[in-house]
Amino acid sequence: MIIPGVMLTDAQLAKEKVRFMLFLTWIQVSLSNIHPQGNTAFENKDYHSARDFYAEAIRIDPSEYRYPLNKSIANLNLERSEWLRISTT
Repeated sequence: MIIPGVMLTDAQLAKEKVRFMLFLTWIQVSLSNIHPQGNTAFENKDYHSARDFYAEAIRIDPSEYRYPLNKSIANLNLERSEWLRISTT
């Protein structure tokens, strides 16, 4: 762990670089699995699952603009489905 104001040895710095690269790899692998699963759920009209997958993608990478948009569209479809269910009963 890097502590501000503390000098690291070359070995410690190399270890932190490896940890950081592993973390970046974890993010990439997680997103490469989660976002497509959200898209598949959305295509299958499973909007609850799609919303959950997109929420997880947002948690992992909040800087990606597509994830909140996809989650919003899933929410809109959920609301529309609920409205249609209520209006037809």
